[in-house]
Amino acid sequence: MFGSEAPGDDAIRPPHAATNGGPAGTPLFSGPDAPELVAELAHTLRSHLTPVVLLAESLYASAAKDGNDARREALALLYGAAFGASAFAGHVMELARGGDDLAGREPEPLSIVQLLDDVCDALRPITDHRALAVRVRAAEPDDRIGHPIALNHVLVGLAVATLEHTEHGSLELAARPAGTLDVDFTIRAPAARVDPDAIAVLDRPVEPRSGQAGWHWSTAGVAVSCARQLLRKMNAGLRIDAGTDRGLSFRFRMRLPPVDRR
Repeated sequence: MFGSEAPGDDAIRPPHAATNGGPAGTPLFSGPDAPELVAELAHTLRSHLTPVVLLAESLYASAAKDGNDARREALALLYGAAFGASAFAGHVMELARGGDDLAGREPEPLSIVQLLDDVCDALRPITDHRALAVRVRAAEPDDRIGHPIALNHVLVGLAVATLEHTEHGSLELAARPAGTLDVDFTIRAPAARVDPDAIAVLDRPVEPRSGQAGWHWSTAGVAVSCARQLLRKMNAGLRIDAGTDRGLSFRFRMRLPPVDRR
C-alpha cells in the first residue's frame, strides 16, 4: 500500500535506509519507521490545511452575516473540502501512531455540553449548506472526568463519517447518562442512505480498487477505524447500525465519572 517509489529518486528514500528494514534503496514507507513517517506526512498535510479551514470558516461567518447567499454557498463548499481533508489527515495520523498521543494522557475534567457544541460548530458550514437540522442532547451532570481531546476526535470522526452518507434530514448528537458513572453517546442520521454492500466495510480504512490493481482510501472508513481505535484505548466499544430503511447510527458507552465537587 505504501511501497511505490519513483525510479532513481533519492529524495524520497528514508533518512536511515540501511537500518530501516533493508539496504539502501528501500522504499520510503517500509520497515519499522513506516508508521511514524506516515504519521509525520499526515501531520504536515494537516498543518498546511489548518489555516485554510480557519480562513474559510471566518469568511463563511462573514458572508452569513452579510446575507450573501452565493458567497456563503461557495465558502461552505470550500470549508467542507478543507475540513474534510484536514480531518482525514488527522485520522490517518492517529491510526499510524496507535491512538496513544490522544488517549494515553491522564484523564482530566471535561464538559459534555462543550464537547457536543464544538462538534456542531466545526460542522456548521457543512450542515447549513445541506440544510440539515442538528439536534443535540447532553447528559447531566455535565462536568465529567475523561479524555476531552480524544473524545472530540472520536465524535468529529463519527459525525464526518455520518455526513458522508447524509444529504438531507437531520444529524443527531446525544449523550445520555447510563447509571452514575457511564455516558451513552449516539451520532445518528435517520435519513442517511448506506448501500447494503458498504455496511460491512464502514470501518475499513483502505479497500481494493474495483476491477483493477491497487488500493484506495475510504474517508469514512478512516474516520470510523480511528474512532474505534481511540475508543478501544479508552476501554469502550463502538456499535454501528445502518441500513437503507433505518439510516446510520454510531453508539458507544464510556466511563466518565462526574467531577467530585466536595
